[in-house]
Amino acid sequence: MLCRRCGKFEFQQGAKRLKIAQPPLSQQIQQLEDELGIQLFLRNKHQIKLTYAGQVFWEKTNKILSDWVQR
Repeated sequence: MLCRRCGKFEFQQGAKRLKIAQPPLSQQIQQLEDELGIQLFLRNKHQIKLTYAGQVFWEKTNKILSDWVQR
């Protein structure tokens, strides 16, 4: 899971929580974007932000996981 702080995502922190290196996490996210055919994040050297599609995906997947855990 990616860490979300103050409305922004931190791949490095998410990788740390998953106990993997940051580059493989970034590659997995890129693969997911390729499979879905949508861009989930806007990236530049200083910031990573969700696109609108990324926000919808984030909300829907969190709801699905939350519902599943509560069973």
